[in-house]
Amino acid sequence: MKYAFLLFIVILISCGRKSDCSIGGLNIGITNLNTSLDDSILVLKFTKNSNFNKLIDSTKLVFENDKDSLNNIHGDSLILIGKNGFFSSLSGSDKNNSGFLNANFDYIIQTKNHSYQFTELEISKKTKKCGGILSLDCPDCYSPVVKFKLNDDQIQILENELFYFPN
Repeated sequence: MKYAFLLFIVILISCGRKSDCSIGGLNIGITNLNTSLDDSILVLKFTKNSNFNKLIDSTKLVFENDKDSLNNIHGDSLILIGKNGFFSSLSGSDKNNSGFLNANFDYIIQTKNHSYQFTELEISKKTKKCGGILSLDCPDCYSPVVKFKLNDDQIQILENELFYFPN
């Protein structure tokens, strides 16, 4: 009886389901930015593998007095990270790398003098354990981007690494 009770407790504690983490994204930084010349940046989001023919959404980041409430400007660098409520399908907290550029899409980022194409965003697939006897919660988690193409150049990065590219 004693062993059956212990076995029952062990089974209940180990209960829970594994599930895939949400598709994550890529957080980026643009360096060599001159906010007096580049007063805005245009971000275009496309259906993945559509050869940039199926535009889904776009947003224009405007800089007023070198400040933008949605992003972080540090000297000549602009950090673009996933934030709640920004660019609707990119919403989520950056703490788990929901990412600015979600791996489910392709993107074009345009500054005044340059255009950058982000394609073939690949993730490192992560799983999470949900539930169990002590908790019914299922924590948020994201599978981060670890590989992508930037203007047809293959780039590989570490998990949750902020990728910088020059303007």
